[in-house]
Amino acid sequence: MDLSSSQNCKGVDYIIYDYDYQEWIAVVTYDDRRTAYHIDYDDDNDVLYVSIGRACPGYGDVINDNIIVRRSFKTQKVVGYTFVWFKSLLEDDQFWIILKSLPRGEEIYEVIKAFLSVHKV
Repeated sequence: MDLSSSQNCKGVDYIIYDYDYQEWIAVVTYDDRRTAYHIDYDDDNDVLYVSIGRACPGYGDVINDNIIVRRSFKTQKVVGYTFVWFKSLLEDDQFWIILKSLPRGEEIYEVIKAFLSVHKV
């Protein structure tokens, strides 16, 4: 695995770019639990994908027109988020409030902040 662009961010232990998988990986430690978040931004369609661990088969719970919570078929646990029209979400103060209210929202908030510190959308 070829990794680069390591950087620290409050709430995130580090964030790196994995050239093999063409994605960002943010590692977060909360409550003695260390989790790798896999981040992929689709520039052409303005969609941000955040997976908790490696992506796995699942379904989406639609929160609103822009936010989808992905859950595992097998366990129904949250396995990631999809943010549609991500650039417009960044300008909406309500987005950050809604985000923090979702399962693992505080962690996802920190992961997105770290991602934005290393990647321009």
